Amino acid sequence: MNSTVVTMSKTQQYRKVVKPMIERQRRARINKSLEELKTLIMESMQQEGEQLVKMEKTDILEMTVKYLRNIKKSSAISEQESFRRGYINAANEVSRTLAFLPQMDISVGKNIMTHLGQQLNQMTEQPTTKVQCPSPSPASSGYGSESDNESVNSDVWRPW
Repeated sequence: MNSTVVTMSKTQQYRKVVKPMIERQRRARINKSLEELKTLIMESMQQEGEQLVKMEKTDILEMTVKYLRNIKKSSAISEQESFRRGYINAANEVSRTLAFLPQMDISVGKNIMTHLGQQLNQMTEQPTTKVQCPSPSPASSGYGSESDNESVNSDVWRPW
């Protein structure tokens, strides 16, 4: 009797035993993560009043992408609003500081406040674009005497 023993190389053994085991573990991790996403998305949808009984993996992924886009959009808006509020507070502080400086030239103060007001108007008009710094105009922003305030255009931002 001729018996031949076939020995497997380590590479063949890896392909036959280890690789399928690693692949099962990888798929188990994917499925576990998808189940966690499904739970989170279902909770989010229930808070919004929607309900889905069965969700496929693609539904879970699509809804997660949609949810993350909504979060990103809302955080961008709140970041912009936060910046705008901080800008207004800083401009108010500049205005108060300029008002208490006796050696400050009024025309310089007007130019500074006009520039700050224009920037705020530009932010308000174009909330999704970055603010560019135009050169200050000689128009009054409210810094100065009462007679100056009468000629001020109502579109110009005033910090008071």
